[in-house]
Amino acid sequence: KMALQDVSPLTFLFYRYLFASILMLPSLMLEKAPLKYLDFVRGAKLGILMTGIMFFQTLGLETISAS
Repeated sequence: KMALQDVSPLTFLFYRYLFASILMLPSLMLEKAPLKYLDFVRGAKLGILMTGIMFFQTLGLETISAS
């Protein structure tokens, strides 16, 4: 809740996902299994769903008391 006093929910989520992506990049480079197109499609669908859920949760934190 304190972090949302300085930035908007979208900016907060952008930096959060950017940081997570940078941390995951080395593990993707070390992975030897080939990724298929279907893997990307499923990952994109889950990513969009998770981003929507996180956005509404963060928006709720901004407008509703933490308790």
